[in-house]
This record gives sequence, C-alpha cells and structure tokens, in this order.
Amino acid sequence: MRVIHVITGLDVGGAESMLERLVLAPAPIEHQVISLTGVGSIGERLRSAGVSVRALDLAGSSSGSVGRRAVAVPVALARLARWVREARPAVVQTWLAHADLLGGVATRLSAVAPVVWGVRQSNLAVSRSTQIVLGGHRQLARLVPARIICNSLAGFAHLEASGYPTGRIAVIPNGFDTNRFRPDGEARRSVRAEWGIEPDCLVVGLVARFDPNKGHDTFVQAAELIARAVPEARFVLCGAGVDPGNAGLRAALALSGVDGATRLLGLRNDIERVTNGFDVAVSASTSEGFSSSLGEAMACGIPCVATDAGDARPMLAGFGRVVPSGTPEALADAVVATIELAPDERRAIGDRSRDRVVAGWSMPAIADRYHRLYQEICQEAAARVRTRRVA
Repeated sequence: MRVIHVITGLDVGGAESMLERLVLAPAPIEHQVISLTGVGSIGERLRSAGVSVRALDLAGSSSGSVGRRAVAVPVALARLARWVREARPAVVQTWLAHADLLGGVATRLSAVAPVVWGVRQSNLAVSRSTQIVLGGHRQLARLVPARIICNSLAGFAHLEASGYPTGRIAVIPNGFDTNRFRPDGEARRSVRAEWGIEPDCLVVGLVARFDPNKGHDTFVQAAELIARAVPEARFVLCGAGVDPGNAGLRAALALSGVDGATRLLGLRNDIERVTNGFDVAVSASTSEGFSSSLGEAMACGIPCVATDAGDARPMLAGFGRVVPSGTPEALADAVVATIELAPDERRAIGDRSRDRVVAGWSMPAIADRYHRLYQEICQEAAARVRTRRVA
C-alpha cells in the first residue's frame, strides 16, 4: 500500500512529529511525504531514513508581489495534483487545515485515491486569515475526505459542534516511542549537570513552543507561587521561542522573581533527556488536542499536572492532577501537592503513567490503527467502483 502524506510544513511541531513517527513505524506501507512549504528538519530526517520527501515551497513563493502570490497557489495546486496522479497512491493523508484543503482538492482533481484529513485543533485561538481557511474547511468536509482523523476526544467534540460530518470522523490519539521516551537515570543526572541544577533540587518543567495557546503566562505566575511554597524548586522551559532571546518571557520571569531559578532551553532535539530531568511535568495550555508533551512525560515516568485543555483530563485520569485553564493559583497548588508527595509515591505515579502509555499509546499500536483505517477506506472505494460497473 502506498500512502502520500501532504502537510503544511516539516519543521518541528506536534502534527509534524506525529507524521514522522507514523512514517517511520514498521508497517506494510510505502510512505511518501509532500510539504506545502519547505523540507524542514523533520523532512531532512525522513529523507535520511530513505523516505521520499518533496516540497512545493509555497512560503517562498508567497513572499513576492500580490500578483505572484495569486499565481503561486494555483501553480502549486496543479503541481501537487500531477505528483499525486503520477504516484498513484492507495490513500492520500493530509495534515492540518491548509494541507487538508490544498491536498484534498489536488487529489480530487487527480481522481486517483480517497482522501483522509488530519484535523488536530479543538478550541484553538487562531488568526483571522486562518479562520477564513477553517470556514472553507468546514464547507468542504462533506465533499472531499473519506475520513477525518482527529487526535483527541476534545477535537471530536469541537468538530461535532462546528457542524462537521461526525459519521466520517475517527479518533486516533498520538502515538509515542516508548523505547526513546523511558525512565533514564543517567539522562537525569547528565542533563541536570548541564543545567547547573543539583540532583536533589525539585524541578518543574514545561515543554511547549512559545505560543499564546500554550499558557506560558499562567506557568510563570504559578512558578512565583510555587517558589514561595518550595524555595528550592527550579523551573525549566523548553520549546521553540522559549530561549534567553525572548525578552518578553524574560521580563515576566524577572517580574515574578523566578528568573534566577529558571532555565530557558529553546528548541531541543533531545526531549527525552530534558523530560527525564523533571520531577513534575506541566502543561499550562488553554487549547490542546492530545498533548505530546504530557504523553512523553508519562512515558518517561514523570508525574504530570495539566490545565483542563484538550484531552488532558482523560489522559491523566487517576495518574495526575488537572486544573482549570488560566488559573495560576490552582496550577501552583496542584504542582506543590505533587512535589510534596513522598519520592516513592511520585515514583509509583510515574510507573503507572508509563504503563498507561505503553498499553494504549505505543507507536506500533497507533500505526496499526492508521493502517487498518487506510485498508477500510480502500475497501470502501473498491466496493464503490464495483457498484458503478454493475450499474
């Protein structure tokens, strides 16, 4: 079975990383990847692994005049349709709204394969231009995709409330590499030495790109309260844009008085090491789907505290604490309560958390769910062809 994946871009992000894990998971599928923009770091890794990766470079094309931008999309659409037609895939899987639209229309123009949309947003705060794209997305949802995959129950509820055809929606959560993300005492020691943090300090960590939906303001306010209750606590923030060059974030940390106790790591490629350095992993988001940072922390055996966004509550049910979004006081109380547990209790929570990830969200199991869905869609398409021939 050949599957073509069309995605907006291939720089580091939740959808992009999930695509990478899916493409590299063992399965009887030949994967090809097309980026609407550039190849990105994930595309380079996929190429190194022998995966066909092509890029339309729409971002570069859109930097010119209005006229050139107006021409760029139709030209890219025609090229994409030709690539899909020449490859003759069994299924075209698109990821994120812009790729859903362009990839879906290009595939329908090619008339060679059923389309699967990958929708990951729930109640995401987006720009006006993206709202317009999502409006078109809703209108075409009944015409273009054979299935719509969302990665969270919250995403399903959002799509249902927005008028999407729920009979076509499948919920498949993110999958995790439980060999890469696992408890690792040596990683914990080495990464803390790198940060200049003593082995017995209590570390509260947040892994998220710098984005209004990720709740860094809530985390910083909570950190001030945590530091008052647990003066020896240290804070580690990691993700794109979360680095010493972020003047606004540094000012907020200074205002809260925790700048000296905080490490800003920026974008890292060794998240498994970083996460093993935590005692408590936090998600402070106002909008999420199925949080990769929570799943990775759970796989590493790290107790988690999260705001009630996306699927945080069902993910952590019985294994962590969930508080309302945008409530730094409640977030701080939950973190302090977790910190104050005996080390054996925190370890037991971490062990049970990892067991949950291994049992339900390991990458081989999730890749198998994608594969079975692709097979089901192909069988339905073949049945429709037989029906038309008989008619």
